[in-house]
Amino acid sequence: MENFMKSNSFSTWTMKHLVIDNEGDVSDGNVIVSVPDKCGTWFRVTCEETKTNITPVSCSCGHDHCKHQVEARAQGKRKYTSALAS
Repeated sequence: MENFMKSNSFSTWTMKHLVIDNEGDVSDGNVIVSVPDKCGTWFRVTCEETKTNITPVSCSCGHDHCKHQVEARAQGKRKYTSALAS
């Protein structure tokens, strides 16, 4: 994995590893995206879901508008764009 991280951007590496959970322990109806960080820590990004997109609202790293939320938004956009095209 270390070689992959050295030869790819954070976005590319993260997209290969993040996990979207819209089933698990999401009692309030929100989507949870687990996003890995370069340090090896996984962060939980809570997102609001609509029919066409997901919007990150918080991250367990404690920062507003962090890179974990950016990656969750980008993955959501890819997921919903490909689903609409199908």
